[in-house]
Amino acid sequence: MNEKQLKIANSKVHRHQAANKTDRLGETPLKAAISVAPLKPENAVMCRRCGNRPARYKSPWCDACVGEAAKMRREAREKRATILGVVPELFQVARMCHLSAGVRKIIDDLPKWKGLFLWSPPGVGKTYAMAAIARRMIWRGRTVARSSYEMLCLEIRDTFKPKAVETELAVIKKYLEPDVLFIEDVGTTKAIGEQESDFSRRTFLVLLDQRLEQCKATFVTSNKSVEDLRASFDSRIASRIQQACEVIELKGKDRRRVND
Repeated sequence: MNEKQLKIANSKVHRHQAANKTDRLGETPLKAAISVAPLKPENAVMCRRCGNRPARYKSPWCDACVGEAAKMRREAREKRATILGVVPELFQVARMCHLSAGVRKIIDDLPKWKGLFLWSPPGVGKTYAMAAIARRMIWRGRTVARSSYEMLCLEIRDTFKPKAVETELAVIKKYLEPDVLFIEDVGTTKAIGEQESDFSRRTFLVLLDQRLEQCKATFVTSNKSVEDLRASFDSRIASRIQQACEVIELKGKDRRRVND
């Protein structure tokens, strides 16, 4: 028997021994270990998605790409659920493409820590614009909270009741923690020139001040200009709005007056 024949005989013996071995419980023959020879790279069907790894059995994608796609679908479902919780139902249709090119350009150029102050007469589209911006922020993975200013104040006042469950600090923290905060209709319950209460001034100042210190974006809407808010609140709040936000005046007709 020459050397080549000896090697062939030895390989057959080794395969026979491996096929008759069992696992530690002595139940399952380990024939699978030698039943199928591994595919050579040049013969393997590569993943159609990444092109770098062999595809799964009866699948055009590899294991890594299948897992990544499942993760992306799960994250998309979570983001859609978040949008439903943040954006009012009336404004679920709002999209960035519906806004003017000028407003979109300003939003795209904003630093991550800076927000917008949108002001205009009623019905021009401030809340619609904010809904579109909030949707984009959520899709980009940023945490978002939204409230009208009066509802926020009512929520805080509710903590003053003797049997209140939440504290004032706990309510404030809910609006300090998100990456982006949307506060709608600031100062709209007071006529121009009419003074806001000390409670209202303190609440707004704390929110703006703390979020500025933490470099978190705050988006604000109002029917009043910054100068009108300076008269209703005070110069400290007006100054912080100008520091924390890009000020934009929206112009147009009242969209709520559909019969005009």
